Amino acid sequence: MIKGSIVIKWSIVQMLSPVLVSVAAIATPEPAYAQTSGATGVLRYGHVFVSNGAKLRRLGGTRSMLYPGLGFEWRYPRGLGLGFEAGPRFEDHALTRLDDLMVSVDVSYHGRSSPTANAVVPFLGGGLSVGWEPVPDGQQTYFVNAAGGVTYWLDRRRGLRFELRDAVTIDRPQNGYHHLGFRVGYTWLMGRQ
Repeated sequence: MIKGSIVIKWSIVQMLSPVLVSVAAIATPEPAYAQTSGATGVLRYGHVFVSNGAKLRRLGGTRSMLYPGLGFEWRYPRGLGLGFEAGPRFEDHALTRLDDLMVSVDVSYHGRSSPTANAVVPFLGGGLSVGWEPVPDGQQTYFVNAAGGVTYWLDRRRGLRFELRDAVTIDRPQNGYHHLGFRVGYTWLMGRQ
C-alpha cells in the first residue's frame, strides 16, 4: 500500500515538473547588476561571518576556536575577486580567551559574477593571513589559507555564505598548526565602482 502511494506521488511530481520549471523561469527576474556584453565595472561586496573551528597542532593537541569577522571584496566581471577580512579569534569559545587578531588578504573565483535570486553560487579562494597576539611581547604568526564554499542568494543584493577554510602556519613548520573552520555568514552587495 505504501509503495503504491509513493509511486502515485512521484508520478504527480513528474507530470507537474515541466509546469513548475516554466513558472520558475518566467518568475526569475534579471539581476540588477547583470554582466551583459556592454557592462563593465567592479562590484563591491561586504560580509560578516562567524567560524566554529579547531586549532590543530602538528605535534598533537587541539583547541576549539571561535572566529567572528568582517570582510570586503571587489569582484571583477569574470568572477575573480580580491578582498580582505579581519577579526579576533577566541580559544575554547570563551570571549575572555583572546588568541589573536587575524587579518587576511585573499583572491577568489566565483562561479557567477553577478547573483540572481535563489541562486547557489560556488566559490574558491585563498590568500595570506597574519595573526597578532595583543600582548606586550606578542608574536606574529603568518598563514597561508585556502577556502571553498557556496553563497545562497536571497535576492540580487543579499545572500547567506557557507565556507570551509583552512589556515596553515608557514613561519614555524616544526611546531605550527592548522586553523580549520566552518563559517556561516551574511553577504551584501554594496554597489558598483
